[in-house]
Amino acid sequence: MKKSYFLLCFVLIVTFSMVLPSCINIERKIKINPDGSGTEKITIDYGKEFFDMMIGLISSFDSTRLKNFSDSLYDDNIFASQTAEGINKAKGLKLINVFSKTNTDSSKTVVTEYEFENVKYITNSFEKDEEAYNPLNIGITEVSYKTEGDKAIFRYYFKSSEPKDTTSSVPDLSEYFKDRKLIFKIEFPYEVVSSNAKYTNGNNLVWEFNMSDIYSKTSEVNLEAVMKK
Repeated sequence: MKKSYFLLCFVLIVTFSMVLPSCINIERKIKINPDGSGTEKITIDYGKEFFDMMIGLISSFDSTRLKNFSDSLYDDNIFASQTAEGINKAKGLKLINVFSKTNTDSSKTVVTEYEFENVKYITNSFEKDEEAYNPLNIGITEVSYKTEGDKAIFRYYFKSSEPKDTTSSVPDLSEYFKDRKLIFKIEFPYEVVSSNAKYTNGNNLVWEFNMSDIYSKTSEVNLEAVMKK
């Protein structure tokens, strides 16, 4: 019972971290091979305020389970095992390693590494339990890597969606967004001839987004790079 309840809560945590990433810094380091396969290392730093918000949210659902949820939330073994479970059952992904650490200031750092068969599968880094309650629509994500003659083209596109359940009690998180970042660091297999990256160092490109810009009903994230084979 405790495990199933924590899984429900974990779905909420992952969903909120993808759509309402308050108090969170996210770094995604992706290496793409010539055939479109590769590896990804995701580092998520959850601020203490994020967990305070989650505890308040769960309390509004069922205050009788608040202590169990709070204790589980800071249990790194449970957190890491649930992350690993999500990766292991996702199509096209193979877990390399997962690490969860609760810091002295009650923040948490979670690092997940996995292999992907094709870049399109990196959208599967967490597969929701369809029976668990998920009040939000996490939006549309499309990732592609195509070869056209002597060129290879990469694109990562995300567009947010409004909540499915507009009656759910979602707190105003905008005050927590200041100075929080979503960073993509991608190593490509060929010479990059054009991109919309913020920084370029050879085949290594960096995109950086402010969480305050992403937190919007109409927010979009668009990464593009064209390579010469």
